[in-house]
Amino acid sequence: MRFLLISTTLGALALSSMAQAWKLDIFEHEHFEGDKNSYSGPGRKGWACHSVGDLNGETGRISSLKYWNDAVGSRCCLELYDSPGCGGKKFSGWGGCHDYNYPDLGEIRDDISSFATNCK
Repeated sequence: MRFLLISTTLGALALSSMAQAWKLDIFEHEHFEGDKNSYSGPGRKGWACHSVGDLNGETGRISSLKYWNDAVGSRCCLELYDSPGCGGKKFSGWGGCHDYNYPDLGEIRDDISSFATNCK
């Protein structure tokens, strides 16, 4: 019985560590239309930069996005940047630590080249 309990506990821990704590969907056009790329991560504590892949053959052609923060035991915040490698300008006022749906990215449309997650 003790072996079964230990095995069940270890299995649950392994599955929980594989769960995705955050997810980002980026879309080529406004209102979540056109080509879509999806990104997700486990929510390990710390800051991590992520490159934005091509949408319709072009990098940075992002007009809308959806972000989910489903971290258990941590909070993963989203930061958006205009240059690869999370360099250049950070777009203040966009992103944050909650779930977001941006059907129109307005003045930063087509300017996002990378994003970072900061999990605490």
